[in-house]
Amino acid sequence: MKNIMIPTKDLTREEWLELRRNGIGGSDASVVMGKNPWRSIQQLWEDKTGKTPVLENSNEYTYWGNVMEGIIRKEFMNRTGLKVRQKHFMMFHPRFPFMFADVDGIVTDERGEKCIFEAKTVSQYREDEWKDGKIPTEYMMQHYLAVCNMQKAYIAALIGGNHFIYYTILRDEEMIADLVYAEKKFWEYNVKCDIRPEIDDSEATKEFLDRKYKESVKDSVPLDRSLVKVLEEYQDVSGQLKVMEKRKTGLSNQLKAALGEHEEGKFDNGQIVRWKRIEKNLLDSKRLKAEKPEIYNQYTSVNAYRTLSIAS
Repeated sequence: MKNIMIPTKDLTREEWLELRRNGIGGSDASVVMGKNPWRSIQQLWEDKTGKTPVLENSNEYTYWGNVMEGIIRKEFMNRTGLKVRQKHFMMFHPRFPFMFADVDGIVTDERGEKCIFEAKTVSQYREDEWKDGKIPTEYMMQHYLAVCNMQKAYIAALIGGNHFIYYTILRDEEMIADLVYAEKKFWEYNVKCDIRPEIDDSEATKEFLDRKYKESVKDSVPLDRSLVKVLEEYQDVSGQLKVMEKRKTGLSNQLKAALGEHEEGKFDNGQIVRWKRIEKNLLDSKRLKAEKPEIYNQYTSVNAYRTLSIAS
């Protein structure tokens, strides 16, 4: 069976984004697998079901990623001697057409084998995630290998603007089987049947909900009885956290008492406890508001957010 290939070279950005709604791409795969710290599966589901308009989530990071792609590709070719050919096609899996790949390039290695090529621009703050041959969990290279039916991929990254690395990723059949299972379930059950995925405990989902429902309406809504158990567990966990915080304070007090005026204490096993003095300048906003109200008003802004509380 051959892959379905749709040319993308002449598509506008909006047309390309709309085409992506027809399946699950490499960046989507990590969301489905719960491995993407930046995007919630709730957001992905709303996008794939057309509940939100097609929007370009562009920023300085994605802009420079696009600008640097050609430079990273050229540097990879210079260092390896391998030729990277750009493929302006979106490729769909022949058996699972909900899986697609839009790769940065195709490499033919020394043995004549075709391989995937991906280029990434990485912040200096994420350098540790690329050490010792590791790559961040959100880059699901096995998804690309599965769709394109290839055995090997290269991923090249420019970290912090001055550190270039590249790694080889080999095909992992067990991981691909897990990917196909999860993506098939999400596409056929959640997307095609229009069933919202379960709300998970990820920070990405927290940020998505906070952003989606930032504005509030001053009214009341009836809650389903099935949420009673959720509420009870929430209250139980909150109580445990309070107990643990109090216990933590007590343990902290014991260590502080042992250190006294000393900033550092050492155990014979090499562990170190530090209680250091930190100084920082604080703005006395109450005094500023009272004595210089015009300056206070000029440099203050409203920061609105919602808090969750329980009342009986």
